[in-house]
Amino acid sequence: MRRPARRTLVPALAAGILLAAGCAPSTRIIYRPEEVREALHERRPDLPVEALDVPFEIPPELAELARRRTALASDPRVRLATLVETVFEVEHDYRSTRPADETFRSGRGDCISATSLFIGLSRAAELDTYFVEALGIEDVSAEYDLNVYHRHVLAAWGAPDRAVLVDFNNIHEDYVRFRVLTDLEAVAHYYNTQGYQALRSGDLELARERFEIAATLAPGLAWIHNNLGVALRRLGRVEQAERALRRAVALDPRHAPAHANLALLLERRGRHEEARQHRDLAERLRRLDPLRLYRDGLRAQRRGDLAAAARALRAAVRLSPRFARGWHDLARVYHEQGDERRARRAVRRALELDPRNRQVRLLARVIDGEDVAGELEPWRREKIGTKAAR
Repeated sequence: MRRPARRTLVPALAAGILLAAGCAPSTRIIYRPEEVREALHERRPDLPVEALDVPFEIPPELAELARRRTALASDPRVRLATLVETVFEVEHDYRSTRPADETFRSGRGDCISATSLFIGLSRAAELDTYFVEALGIEDVSAEYDLNVYHRHVLAAWGAPDRAVLVDFNNIHEDYVRFRVLTDLEAVAHYYNTQGYQALRSGDLELARERFEIAATLAPGLAWIHNNLGVALRRLGRVEQAERALRRAVALDPRHAPAHANLALLLERRGRHEEARQHRDLAERLRRLDPLRLYRDGLRAQRRGDLAAAARALRAAVRLSPRFARGWHDLARVYHEQGDERRARRAVRRALELDPRNRQVRLLARVIDGEDVAGELEPWRREKIGTKAAR
């Protein structure tokens, strides 16, 4: 059963929002739809750019709707909230990645579809919103014997160090940090997600086409080249697949899935020693990745294995000692275990690192024995929990 796309405005975490990788603060972020098409045409003249979807492009009637609904609001935050409500009726459908106008007309779409609709509407209302990706919510999906990555996208407004985030999937509990996307990268995310959906449905040619467009628009994102390598390998184009995967590991030598995929491909081509090297490196990277350990801890906590959750979260904060969210969730696990001494120590560390985070402050009060359930939104009560409520 599909659920409505829940929406929330949340402040950026204390770690802030990172600028796009390799970009100076003056890097251009926002592009007009026709400029996105021009950029693709310059890089790939062979592609029919007139048919390219720019997911945040909206028709004149939707732009007028945005201006009309926000005309009486002088406070930009009120205009933001008004437009969030405009997107409220969109039902979350993870299988549906659509451009803004189709999302509005159909009333359904995934997170990047709802976010793109919001970006288009808010820019029409003269709000300089931009796309952000959540780091730490990378979805590693097992596709037969290969791994495919796709990531969660949300919107932001304001300077990166004090931005308001707009999330249409309400899973920001798992966020670690955020990275500003240029519009070209955001469109690459859109096509990458369509490629992932095509891959799952077995349309390998469509998947390859979508991943190639994504890699053209965002040639510096290793995980998109990894996905392209997966599609090419399944199509039997092993030499092209190897080139794509080698490009991925060259762009990001710490991208474990690309090393793992390259190892599998080399193994099947009879190059066993080189395959072993990439396989061993992938395993070492996984063991040393605090985000992966953090996600392992959350999964263990959700299935009730608190001892495994504590081990994974302890390892994550040892590797990344300034990771406030990791300390927060470690404190929560210790509290659920009844280990109040360790819980207090972990939540104090989270407060030192992120003193303005309301959820960290509430957890500290819970650990001190206060009942704060009445102060939480209903969907968060289960996240923090209290012994008194159990």
